[in-house]
Amino acid sequence: MSPVIPIKLGFVVLRLEDIRYPEDPEALNQARQEALSKRGRGLEELQRCLIKKYVKMHQEVLDRD
Repeated sequence: MSPVIPIKLGFVVLRLEDIRYPEDPEALNQARQEALSKRGRGLEELQRCLIKKYVKMHQEVLDRD
């Protein structure tokens, strides 16, 4: 059961009655690959955000020989 969701003309409550999965192994494999690629992109974006927020580069120190 979902919480009560206010909408323009009143309220809505949702209830999930059944979950069905495709019987087609090819469709299942395609969905799995798509989910994994999205997870990978999400992790890459998280890494970029964390680097931008927390990493400070001291280029003069890196350039020393």
